[in-house]
Amino acid sequence: MISHIIDMAKTLNLQIIAEGVESDVQASFLRAHQVEFAQGWLFSKPLPVSDFVNFLCRSNDDGKAEFVEPEVVKARG
Repeated sequence: MISHIIDMAKTLNLQIIAEGVESDVQASFLRAHQVEFAQGWLFSKPLPVSDFVNFLCRSNDDGKAEFVEPEVVKARG
């Protein structure tokens, strides 16, 4: 069933974010199906914003965190 949802999203040219990834098996499945983004306990516990920024920016040998350049969002005014 998950494969069908992934295929449907890809057909619609949507980016996919997998939520609740808790195991290497789940992460491997998602990578094999070219799911672009994932979050969950496998990568980190829930974090306050400042800790999250540090998490993203720190150098990490286990491959579970990479810095991603954030998009700049302009305030509406």
